[in-house]
Amino acid sequence: MSNADRVVEVVAAIVALGRRERMVLTAASLAYFAFISMVPLLLLLVVAVTALGGDALAMSAVSRATTTLTPESADLLREIVFSAADRDRATVIGVAVLFWGSLLTFRSLNTAFAGIYGTHGEPSMLSTLLDIVLVFVIIVATVVALVLGGVGLSAFVQTRLWQTVGPLVVFVVLAMVFGPLYYVLPDVDVGFRETLPGTLFAAGAWTVLQWLFGYYTQVSGLTRLYGAASAFLLIMVWLYVGGFVLLVGAALNAVLADRVDPDDGWIPGSE
Repeated sequence: MSNADRVVEVVAAIVALGRRERMVLTAASLAYFAFISMVPLLLLLVVAVTALGGDALAMSAVSRATTTLTPESADLLREIVFSAADRDRATVIGVAVLFWGSLLTFRSLNTAFAGIYGTHGEPSMLSTLLDIVLVFVIIVATVVALVLGGVGLSAFVQTRLWQTVGPLVVFVVLAMVFGPLYYVLPDVDVGFRETLPGTLFAAGAWTVLQWLFGYYTQVSGLTRLYGAASAFLLIMVWLYVGGFVLLVGAALNAVLADRVDPDDGWIPGSE
């Protein structure tokens, strides 16, 4: 089998798997749950950084944490987070909402990965909670590292140089987040090398999407027409596409590792 035939076979298997597991609908639920978790996570980040270095450092930290979003979407999130009148009460509520949103997000991811890898049956609540804690710690640690590193680097690296190396930094950080996800969430024993294709694909796709969404907002004039509503729409679309890419990465890993055999009825052109 030639390389071209192999590529076609892999793509067809991923499409079949996506149709069977209804990844389009799953990505929509992931986008909603992720948005619920995003605002309280940023609020907690603001509270923590403000306690350490004041509002100026907190603003810089949130700016670094939202580098993967479009400028308008990042501005909307910053406005929501910093406009909280009673930050202490908002923090308590934010913790509860963050836990709830994280539970829904990773429960949805667990179910999606179980379907992709063909491990039928719902994972136990204990297994789900352990996955949530582990992955949540990884994501928070990575975000904190990105923020602290970004704030530190911005003091020494010229803006133009940072704009050049910024996408590479974003790619590396995203790979550090997605790699553990693809390793922990499947209910089968997977090796590190098995997670690489999906990790690199998802990190690369998210990095490209960041540029595409930023370019679109600059040339479309959408934000000038609809203001905050357009920024909210862009965030939801960004999260939806990002969630779909994350699921495609999982399907890519499963297909390349020969862990799935999509039913012929789901393969394009087989009806």
